[in-house]
Order: sequence, then C-alpha cells, then structure tokens
Amino acid sequence: MKKYIILFLLSFFVYSTYVYAYSEYGLSLSVSTQYTDNLYLTSSDKVDDWLSLFGFIFNANNMTKLRSLQFSYNFERAQYWRFPDNNTNRHFLNFSYSRRLSRKLGFNISSSYNFSEESIERNQDVFRERIGRRETYYRLNVGSNIDYNFARNSVLSIGSSINYLQNKDPNIEDARIYNEFMRITKGFSKYSFGVSFQSTQREMERTPQVNTWSYALTGSYNVAYNKSLSLSFSAERTQNYAPGINDYWVYNMQLNYSCQYSKDQQIGFSFGYYERKMDASKGGNSNGFSYSLNYVKQFRHSVFSVSGNGGYRYEYGESYNPGFTKYYLINMSISREITRTFSGSLSSMYRHEDFTDENSMADTYQFSAHLQKTLLKDLYLSTEYSYRKQSPSGHSFVPGYEENTIFLVLRYNVWRGRSLW
Repeated sequence: MKKYIILFLLSFFVYSTYVYAYSEYGLSLSVSTQYTDNLYLTSSDKVDDWLSLFGFIFNANNMTKLRSLQFSYNFERAQYWRFPDNNTNRHFLNFSYSRRLSRKLGFNISSSYNFSEESIERNQDVFRERIGRRETYYRLNVGSNIDYNFARNSVLSIGSSINYLQNKDPNIEDARIYNEFMRITKGFSKYSFGVSFQSTQREMERTPQVNTWSYALTGSYNVAYNKSLSLSFSAERTQNYAPGINDYWVYNMQLNYSCQYSKDQQIGFSFGYYERKMDASKGGNSNGFSYSLNYVKQFRHSVFSVSGNGGYRYEYGESYNPGFTKYYLINMSISREITRTFSGSLSSMYRHEDFTDENSMADTYQFSAHLQKTLLKDLYLSTEYSYRKQSPSGHSFVPGYEENTIFLVLRYNVWRGRSLW
C-alpha cells in the first residue's frame, strides 16, 4: 500500500511541474546524533543508547491563481549503536492540493504518511507514548472537501477523512477512523452564522467500535477590522459497542475571541463549559470547563508565545484507547536571534489528563533548549536538550517515566531553485 501511495503522489507531482506557472524547490541533507537515557520509556531497568541519523528533506511548492500544490518528503536512516535490531528507515510525507473548479466551486485534498519506530509520534495531536519495544508503525491521514460559494460570504462545505494506523507490535492496536462532515456558513457585513454536522466511526483491532455524531451551531461578529467574537454550541452523541458501557451525550458551549493588536502582537482565546450525560440514570456523568489560548508577541530580535487548550477529547487510534478523556495543557516558548548567525530558543509544556472511563490520571512535563549556528551560507549546526517526565496518579495503563535526550544536527541546504532541471 505504501508503494502505491508514494508512486501516485510522485507521478502527480511530476505532472504538476509542467502545468504550474510558479514553482519553488529545495533539497537539504542532514547528519545527526541522538542520545537517550531511557530508550524504551520504562519506569525501571532503564537502558540508554546512541542513534546516528542520516537523511534528506525535499520540499516543493507550485501554484497559480487557480491551483496550488505543496509537497514534502523527509527520509531518515536510524542506526542504533547498542541495539541494532531497532535499525530502520523513517519516512515522513506531506501533500496538499487545492483547485478552483469554477468561480463558486473549489476542491481541496491533503494527506500525510509517517513511518517510524519512535516512541513519541511527531503528530502533536497524538498524546500516547509507545512504552517498551521500538517496533515500526505507520500512520496515514487523507482528507478532502468541496466548497461551494452559493452567495456572497456564504459557503457550503462537504468533506471526509480517514486516519489509518498499522502497528508491527502485536500489543498495540491497529485502528481505522472515518470522518464525514457538512458545514453551511452564511455571512453578512459584520455577522455570520453556521451550522455543521459531523459523523465519526472508529474501528479498532480489539477495542469495540465507537461512533460519534456531532451537531453544532455557531454565530460570529466582527467587532472591528482586527477583532472578532463568536459563540458556539454543540451536541455530540456517542455510541459504544462494548458490552456494559452506556452510550452518552456531550453538550458544549464556547465563547471565542481573537484580536490582531498590531503586526507584532496577536491574541486569541476561548472559554466554555461542557457536560457529559450517560444514558443510565446513575453514574458516569461528568462536566468541566474548556478553553484555548494563543498569544504571540514579536520583539526586535525575539518572539514570545503562550498557547494551550483543554476540555475533553476522544482518545482512539493511538498506542492505547482510553476513550473519553478530560485534559488541559499549556505551552510556552521564547526564541531569540543572539547574533546574525547564532540563535536559540527555550520551550516548556505541561499536560494533565483524566481518563474518565479508566478511573486514572497522568501528568506530563517537558522542557527543551535549542541552539543553532550558521557555519556557512547554507551549512547549519544545531544542538538541543530535552527533558520529559510522565507521572501517573493512581492506577494507570501508562507507567511513569523520565527521559533525557540530546541532539546534535548538521544540515546542509544543497539546492534551492524554481525548476527541477
């Protein structure tokens, strides 16, 4: 399956180089060394290892007024010094294509393919670590939608997506998540209203199937040219095929605000309340607050940002399927250009999870520091230190662990151009 997907995307990409009016390409080579003091993320009997990574990154961007295509492919060869049985080739591919079929009709498709043995997936939406053996796995995401502008500032969108996870490790479940949605937005001079419907089917290898239907209403108001305010209400119906587990509704109301104060400062946040009601008359009900925050401030030589979100999520299609989970997380980062050829950054993250159906909790902490030096025009040397800790509270399916990681990366931009030839 992997070969057919890559061949299709590459053939489509090669065709596009003859069609598009504007194109931009780049190729980078990289050599890196990584050290970890807890290779398998265990709470005891930790083992360390060094990794050597060799690879390249290819990027392409093609567009006209009616069409656009973006493509990137990252290949890495991972060599383990102490445990060579973990050696593998990593593949990371991203592809997106959009086209205006007519003045009112547009089409979009995007996909990503990740093949790796890493314990922590690079997708930020995937929370679950892979404890124990470093077996290979791949995740394929494909989504597409059609937009129809039926009136001024009014759009009808219909789309679908699939999340496909396949694991070599028999202890980790394979998963298929199918999603379909329809959304109608009607806009006026300062107001807009929207209604949407979404259906999600989750099929796992051993966990019984779980389906969710979501209905939402949204109203927004442009307070000023740089400020907007919106209010949304959603109702979600979840059907669980596991015996002895009740179906339930989740009701959620949320207020959103965003403002672009200036070209170097912007803020957006939301605050809401949700409630889960089980079909059974007693037990299982829960409620809480939901929020999101995004603040960015740019200075002359540095950038500071704070972001976070919380509420509830459905954890399926990861290394474990705990189901309905209450959570909140926050990220902080600062980057600074120390000199013209030398820069650095610091970042931190905290996440709390309450696995409602599992009656357990977990806290995750992470800190990282990064430095980069430009040696020559297209030659860069960077180093990074990262610390990660997970502290479960009560009986949890994920044991606590600590990991220290050090990276040393040498990257060379071999080529940038407007043509492949």
